[in-house]
Parts: sequence; structure tokens; C-alpha cells
Amino acid sequence: MEQGHKLDGFTLWMGNNDYGGIVTGITRPELSRNLQERKTGGRRFPVGTSHGYEVLKMTIKTKGLSLSMYDLLLPGSIDGVKLFVRGHFDDEMGNTLTSVEEVRGRVKSPKVIDEMKADDDVEGDIEIWPVFYSWEMGGAEKLYIDVLNDIIRPDIIDGSQARRASLGRT
Repeated sequence: MEQGHKLDGFTLWMGNNDYGGIVTGITRPELSRNLQERKTGGRRFPVGTSHGYEVLKMTIKTKGLSLSMYDLLLPGSIDGVKLFVRGHFDDEMGNTLTSVEEVRGRVKSPKVIDEMKADDDVEGDIEIWPVFYSWEMGGAEKLYIDVLNDIIRPDIIDGSQARRASLGRT
């Protein structure tokens, strides 16, 4: 789910720390159920049973990430402190909206650093397996996922199933 709009002035920071970096791209987490099909006796077609959710993954591409911030991410967990991304969106009409994204979860080892800068800034991708994700744009909640408490707003899975049912698909 790459962002299709122009990213302008996005910054990344953690907790109350000032050091952060510039975000050049965000891949938001996609949520899907772990469905397994099984064929029961007397049925022609397999029956799908739900076994919770698939693992959520998201990627934040950075440019100019400070080494202090990079060192905070290396331990592999951002459970206690929240990772924030804030910036502005330019939509098709030329309007600018403030977008805020908040993540908690486990950081997979950051990708190999692409390039060391003279001012100790680094570039690279941060892959996160979130347990909590929140996205607000222009003060309106767009997506809220709390895996531990099983809260999802809007319920994107049930919404897609309702759309498929309205089209006559199962």
C-alpha cells in the first residue's frame, strides 16, 4: 500500500527525542486474515476457517536518519516508546493536509546502510512488525490497528467482504 501522493516534509522521531530523520516513503501495514481451507465429509467444496491475522509488516524508507535514532532502533523493539512520522500530504486538488502516523512493534534489523554521510546521517529502510498502528490525516482517523486488543477501525476486512457480497461474490 504505497502512498500515491507527494510526500512533503515528513519527519521521523521517537518518544520525546529530538533526533530523527527524513522519511521518503512509507508502506502501510496491510491486514489480512489467516484463512485455511479444509474439506469436510459430504461437502463438494472446501470450507475456509479463520485462524487470526497474518503478520503485519510495514516499511519506512529514510533519508538523513541520525545515527542516534538509528542506534535507538537497533535493539529491535519500539514497544515502550512510540515511533512517530509526521508530515504533509498534497492531494490532487492541491490542498495540504497534516498526516500523523504512530507505530509500536518489533523492528526487524534495519537494512544495510546505503551510504554514510559526512554529517553522520544514514539512509536505509526500516522494516517493522507492528502490534499497534495509527494513521490520522487532517485530524480524521484513517486507520487504527491494535492487534493485542483486537481493535481495527475501520474494519477493512469486513468492509471488503461486504463489498464483495454486494457484487454477488462470496
